[in-house]
Amino acid sequence: MINDFRGLLRVVRTVGVDVSQQEKKWSNELFQGVDVEERDLIIGDSDAFYDVSKTGEIRRVIVYITQRAGPKGRYLRTKEELYENFHKYHLFFCQTLKTYKLNRYRKTTRTDGKFRYHLIWDNEEVDPEDALSGRKLELCKNCYKKFPSEFGFTGDVHNFDLEKFTKSGVTIEGLSSSTYLHAVGDCLRLYPNDWAKISKRVKERQNWACQDCQRSLKDQNFRKYLQAHHSDGDPSHNSLANLKVLCIRCHAEQPMHSHIKSDPTYQEFCNLLG
Repeated sequence: MINDFRGLLRVVRTVGVDVSQQEKKWSNELFQGVDVEERDLIIGDSDAFYDVSKTGEIRRVIVYITQRAGPKGRYLRTKEELYENFHKYHLFFCQTLKTYKLNRYRKTTRTDGKFRYHLIWDNEEVDPEDALSGRKLELCKNCYKKFPSEFGFTGDVHNFDLEKFTKSGVTIEGLSSSTYLHAVGDCLRLYPNDWAKISKRVKERQNWACQDCQRSLKDQNFRKYLQAHHSDGDPSHNSLANLKVLCIRCHAEQPMHSHIKSDPTYQEFCNLLG
């Protein structure tokens, strides 16, 4: 694994490749509709995203979370809620991405603002044909704040036009001290059919106690407030090392799990147990 992009740049220059011209080429306009399969992700000096193609070309890329789910219908009351509050796409390594795990994201060079974005309801995909054709996502507000002032972007982030930006000729330079991070490929992350058994087994291993606050919920009336949490956010990854037993309140405090607070069971737990 290369941890510092400067070494790679020196090698590339040695064989006569003009890195600055390549960078400018890929900064000026991204490819239309191409999802990038390579896992490595380069973060430039400006916090913009790049990768190096198999043919050695330097590309500007966008990253985004690939799916929105209502896990077995527990937290979302209606299927229509899946279509609200879609995740955002990212042009920069912004504050949002510094908070969450990049292994939940994939890379793309698509510029029309549509993305292969899956909706999961009761552990099944909703309207998969829409995911293939591309769903409209908006730019992250924290990315919008990171644009250099000379670009002159002002106003409402909802009006940001990705296609117009990529064809505008503006560039975001800076690869001299970039580092590699990881982004995930596009795959559906679904609960296994025997999830109820897996969940019960890991709770029994912890003697029905929350691993964060240590509260015991062994009483039959309280066991419903104990949940199994996937540390990497992937419900298809059910190794014991990836599963953590948490009460519903501690579960809601995990990154990207604040939606649990809208579950009536969460309010019930807080009222009963404080």
